[in-house]
Amino acid sequence: MKKKNNYFLVFLVIIFLFINYNLSYGQVSVGAGSYTTNFPGTDSAGRNSYPSGIPQLSGNAYGKPVP
Repeated sequence: MKKKNNYFLVFLVIIFLFINYNLSYGQVSVGAGSYTTNFPGTDSAGRNSYPSGIPQLSGNAYGKPVP
């Protein structure tokens, strides 16, 4: 009976580690907040996608990287 309990405990530890890994995957902590390194995807209306087109730059911003 004791061997069954050990298997169950090992199973619970593995499940806990798997859930913990999936929840923190792609998140980078910064101060009191965080950001993700993964694209979050679009919502049901198709919003929150990558912007289309090319940014229009002029003056001092022309030829420099766009944030």
